[in-house]
Amino acid sequence: MHNIILTTVSNKEQALLIARELVSARLCACVNIIPSMTSVYFWKDELCEEGELLLFIKAPTKNFEKIEAKILELHEYELPEIVALSIKKAYKKYSNWIDEMTRPLS
Repeated sequence: MHNIILTTVSNKEQALLIARELVSARLCACVNIIPSMTSVYFWKDELCEEGELLLFIKAPTKNFEKIEAKILELHEYELPEIVALSIKKAYKKYSNWIDEMTRPLS
């Protein structure tokens, strides 16, 4: 089983830091960084409207807790979004690639 884990960040440097750490640790196979979205939300009783980047993290379901811990360690937000969406179906060769890229190195 695989997940797409979503998190948002405020800038490209933060996005690349998290992406590089997760991929280098082989916790995920790939991170897509999607720039230029606007988030509207309430925070501490104030309406906020901020530019953010979205990270799509492709990983085995079993790695969620480790990915969550790494994001919490690196993230600048007090309360980062960390949401996992289950992948119900995927191209078999792509799914196999995720597994291959997240195997520990010998």
